[in-house]
Amino acid sequence: MTLANTRQGLHFLKNFLCNHGLFTMTELIPEGFVALKTDNGKYWHLDLLFFEGQVEAEKSRLDSTCQFLVLPASSGKVYIKTPQNKYLKRHHLADTKWEILELAKGEPDVSCEFQLHNRNGKVYFMADNGKYLSRVCRFGKETIEAFKEQVDMYCLFEMVEYQMASTSGQTKTVKRKIADERRVFQEKWTDEYFFVEFNNKALCLVCREVINYNTLDHS
Repeated sequence: MTLANTRQGLHFLKNFLCNHGLFTMTELIPEGFVALKTDNGKYWHLDLLFFEGQVEAEKSRLDSTCQFLVLPASSGKVYIKTPQNKYLKRHHLADTKWEILELAKGEPDVSCEFQLHNRNGKVYFMADNGKYLSRVCRFGKETIEAFKEQVDMYCLFEMVEYQMASTSGQTKTVKRKIADERRVFQEKWTDEYFFVEFNNKALCLVCREVINYNTLDHS
């Protein structure tokens, strides 16, 4: 088998696993706060004036309402948490078919748990009602709801790492630059170690272990 055939086979395996959702991506959750970018180029954010803090997708620029933590829950599922230490949950609005995403009160329950999957470098979430989180336009508002029975373009979100820096008492959003941290994936790692790049980490195609780039760089 030639090196080219080996590389082609490894990339086929990577794409097959990701595209068919054959494993959840809890091991690839970035550390720290993330922002979630929708298909319309805008970010998830909390609208604290609507219901109990509804999640919408109307921010073109990141601000403090766009930051979320994605944390492991039970059985390979995840929680989505805000900097205010509150969880997001699926909530059914009475007398409607709406299944909105809003802030939970108190401790998390099953409505706060989501299955996290990957497709072509983007993530999607399944809620406890068996439906997928999706961008939905209702009365001129772009909301995030547990609405779709099948995954489509409106269910795919780009997960962006960023950190919050404080300057003169004001909060400023700063996207994390992977290059600044000297974490750059090298193509040779695919051939030598059977690792591929995914979400700014190195994923082993054999055992699904995820490690930092610098571990491979010094091996």
